[in-house]
Amino acid sequence: MLSLRFRPLLAIGFLSVPLMAVAAIFPDVSDTYIYRPQIENLVGKKVINGHDDGTFRPEEKLNRAAALTMLFRAAGITPPVTDSVCFPDVLHRSWYENTVCHAARQHFVEGYSDGLFRPDNKVTRAEMAKMSLTVLGISVPEITEIDRSILKYVDLSTSAWYTKWLSAAFQKKMLPIPGFATGLFEPNKELTRGQAAAYIYNALAVKESEAVPEPKPEEEIEEVSSSSSVPRPTTKIFNVNFPFTDSGTFEEVMKVAYQFSLSTKTVADISVTLPQNVKEHVRCRIYKLETDGISNEYYIGYTEPGRCMLLVSIPAGNYQLLIEPVIPDLTYSVNAKKGTGDGLDGFSQAKALEKGNLRVDVLDGADLQDWFTFTVKEETDLTVDVISNSALDCIIHSTADVFGDIGPKCDEVSHYTPGVYYVGVLRTTARGAKQTYSITIK
Repeated sequence: MLSLRFRPLLAIGFLSVPLMAVAAIFPDVSDTYIYRPQIENLVGKKVINGHDDGTFRPEEKLNRAAALTMLFRAAGITPPVTDSVCFPDVLHRSWYENTVCHAARQHFVEGYSDGLFRPDNKVTRAEMAKMSLTVLGISVPEITEIDRSILKYVDLSTSAWYTKWLSAAFQKKMLPIPGFATGLFEPNKELTRGQAAAYIYNALAVKESEAVPEPKPEEEIEEVSSSSSVPRPTTKIFNVNFPFTDSGTFEEVMKVAYQFSLSTKTVADISVTLPQNVKEHVRCRIYKLETDGISNEYYIGYTEPGRCMLLVSIPAGNYQLLIEPVIPDLTYSVNAKKGTGDGLDGFSQAKALEKGNLRVDVLDGADLQDWFTFTVKEETDLTVDVISNSALDCIIHSTADVFGDIGPKCDEVSHYTPGVYYVGVLRTTARGAKQTYSITIK
């Protein structure tokens, strides 16, 4: 297992150790390995380390949480202990929570379009470029048309989310690194641990050459943010047995989470209700918590004035029901019980979609959402179309790494990397009305 539970760091000078030939630190990093000098240089600075078995595994893919942790070590940043939930899938007290939440507060990173961070997703070449620049405090100028024109890689878009960051990385000689194919950058390709070492080594060289001032101490940052009149949301967590009922009061706009386990597949019928005279919405979601704390399955609740509802089929496992008010100091009640569904109510019951095959289905009167799945075997552009005479919401959940900061959307051409995808068709009109729709992949 990769050793990622790091001790607090002190700021140190970088690039003081020259690249030179020394005895191999790791048995699986040979004398001729292309990134050996960068790896061993960063190991000497305690920026990166190996696995518990003494190997480095340079060709192993790096996830987003581990990439951020390595960059924090390189920058000499010790993240403060957080008391608030920054992303729903960043598990409280996990090894990466403080790093990810501090990175989000400092705008080093952003989540996906569905509000998740997905710390276990493999980091891409484009994502690592942005993270390296932001965490290390390297200046990134606004991109000009001339800058766009010098991005000569044929597979780089001049209008994508990553364009500004890659332009700066190339201008400052942080990129390219050795070993990348000539003429192609492959921005959505997953980064290896060896390649990440080369990124960080080059970024540190840029940082040293620019002599960027140290960031403000954490105390000053917190003092500024605490002066805002907007309360900082936190989450109160309860461990319960399903089914359950409860009631309480949101403190300011504090979220409430109920964690429970299921021993068998269950259709969960959940209703969160506000007082009768309150018409503001309350949001609710269910997350399936894996053993590593990552949520690879989630459900968005249907909201109407004063209420949020979920009717989903979920397999055995550990779950979290997250409830979020939109105005402060509301009272609420929650009723979670076993229900019945139509057989399309969850990931475990998702029906397979095939490219080019039109499927027509119905959200029955009591039904809140339907789920479908499809598999992408190689990188391609696809459109998931959902057509209905009445309004419906559609979300695409990816178990693959796509786009970085922007996820695929329904009814738009999106780029898909290999992996399994789930499509949720969600009710937006009042319960009781049947909604017929068609769904197709083209």
